Amino acid sequence: VRHADALYVLGMAGFKTGRFELAVRMIRRAIAVNGAQPFYHSNLGNALRDQGRIDEAIASLEQALRLNPAHAEAAFNLGNIFASQTRHDEAAACFKRALGAKPDYPDAWCNLGNALKALKKLDEAVDSYRHAVTLLPDLADLWCNLGDALHQQTKVDEAVACFERTLALKPDH
Repeated sequence: VRHADALYVLGMAGFKTGRFELAVRMIRRAIAVNGAQPFYHSNLGNALRDQGRIDEAIASLEQALRLNPAHAEAAFNLGNIFASQTRHDEAAACFKRALGAKPDYPDAWCNLGNALKALKKLDEAVDSYRHAVTLLPDLADLWCNLGDALHQQTKVDEAVACFERTLALKPDH
């Protein structure tokens, strides 16, 4: 088969069913036919990540971003890899890049807050979490993250309000 989209769809079917080796093989074949599709490289990176092949995943996601610098999901996924490696500066830069392309991306706001909190940039972390909770006001974990960052800033009353909101949304949190 030399049809890139068909190969890619086969690869994504493998990915969605947890057959990551098949996903990698088919998406790589799709890229061999048409390497100009950034989402091919992005999803190859995701499949490689799920196989634990982190360096290859990073390279694929970076290629997706070279092909489309505004590919929010590729930037987000690359940021997640960097965050998992405690490379928080690089993670924060990726999340900011994702938000530059897609400002209403709540997961990117949350993960940017996590990276900034790890970097002890608490004012910026609080701002990021506040953006996230405006986009997803019913997600308890976001309120908890915001409360934790406020607590670290010794803004006790605001932190307590966030933790109360967390418990109102998810009593067993």
